[in-house]
Amino acid sequence: MKEDTATDLRRQLGQRIGKADIERLVASADDAMIGQLCHLLSDPDRRTSDNAAWLMTHLPATWKGWLLSCQPALIDKALHSSSEAQCRLLLTLIARQPLSIPNDDNDEAARSTDGNKAVRNTDSHNIAMRSDSIEDAMVNESNTIALLDFCLSRITHPDTSIGIRSVCIKIASKLCLPYPDLQGELLRTLQGIAEEHKTPAIRCAIKHLLADRNQAIE
Repeated sequence: MKEDTATDLRRQLGQRIGKADIERLVASADDAMIGQLCHLLSDPDRRTSDNAAWLMTHLPATWKGWLLSCQPALIDKALHSSSEAQCRLLLTLIARQPLSIPNDDNDEAARSTDGNKAVRNTDSHNIAMRSDSIEDAMVNESNTIALLDFCLSRITHPDTSIGIRSVCIKIASKLCLPYPDLQGELLRTLQGIAEEHKTPAIRCAIKHLLADRNQAIE
């Protein structure tokens, strides 16, 4: 992106903007703008960084693949953001994406080193690519586990806003779905919170979790 164009995007996101402004920016999005958005998530000006996250949540499906490739960075930024608004927006974006914690079998396979296979494979490029894929898998696993820990912590924290708590419940439900034990623990946690707070968002989350659980059993 040319410097003047990048500066113009930063200037626009640094102002008070509305949905119409977001829709206008989305309509003109290109590779250069999308790349700049990642940098603007860490802009020292809070309004700019918050609006960058807001703009990301409105990107059309054509950018779905790019956003998914940025998932580890988006998770890391959400977990360490000092802005509650940006945290909520990034979590909302992450919740729309495929999420999973690798199971133990896949984990072991990714980490194992088959010496005989390595000897037979004399193509150094293939070996390097396999090494990169293993490293990527371990990074993604670390990120999703950290994300689950974060969501469980925010779900039970009394000062967590309803907005962040709701999206954390959605993410935790998705991550726990393949694991009955984790799903059961999450359900008990949500039922305890529902008794205490009795908010519609929590009751709705429990309803969806039970529906997903029953569907998985079937």
